[in-house]
Amino acid sequence: MLNRNIKIGAIAPCLLAIIIDVFGYGLVYPIMTAIFTNPSNPLVMGLTSPQMRDFFLGLAYLLYPLCMLFGASFMGDLSDHFGRRRVIALCMIGICLSFLLMAEGVLGASLTLLLVGRGLSGLMAGSQPIAQAAISDLSTQETKALNMSLITFVICIGLVLGPLMGGVFSDPLLFAGFGFATPFFIAAALALIACVWTLLKFKETYKPKEKKPLSFMRPLIVFVEAFVDKEVRYLVVIFILMQVGFGLYFQTILIQIKSLYG
Repeated sequence: MLNRNIKIGAIAPCLLAIIIDVFGYGLVYPIMTAIFTNPSNPLVMGLTSPQMRDFFLGLAYLLYPLCMLFGASFMGDLSDHFGRRRVIALCMIGICLSFLLMAEGVLGASLTLLLVGRGLSGLMAGSQPIAQAAISDLSTQETKALNMSLITFVICIGLVLGPLMGGVFSDPLLFAGFGFATPFFIAAALALIACVWTLLKFKETYKPKEKKPLSFMRPLIVFVEAFVDKEVRYLVVIFILMQVGFGLYFQTILIQIKSLYG
């Protein structure tokens, strides 16, 4: 039992990084929905037509996964050059900065800062696969099943915490000091804690053996190569359709709830 506790303690910084990475995805959905469906919000008062507000709402939803497509792969390659520990800490600092940019965008009524912060959070979302790789590095045959289960568990926690934090901590009816910027400040503080914890307590698990070339466009190359193999091609198409279905539901249900119940 003591050995198991030690193993969990060793991977704890990685688990926190995964949670922050995942809830960063869903944190903004209730906030963005509330902002862009309210014509009187200072952020969107310059967007005179509902069509323009809908466009920028879709853009705010889009930026995170689009930037994550490139950022996750690039950060993974970067970790092969400089090790897991440094790149996880870099991602946490980047996520912290992205939340601060979005908070400043809300407070300063700057749509540009809000969207730039959203994109940056996607670029820095590569900490999740790197943290998973680090946990795999630390796992033994006896602890691998437990550690993989913990990864799935904390991903579920992040998926639940994200929209919950975004909705609860932005509601001034619950507390007079809450506002749309509050969840971003809380998330930035957690990301900073994760960065410091990683640097202080997490021991490097990977020693680079060879310097692979860094390519920001590698995800597109891999995507094209996936269609060469017929069996892989079908799996890719199925996975894309599953993700499209999830995205359509998760995004439109929030708009529907907002329009029906305020």
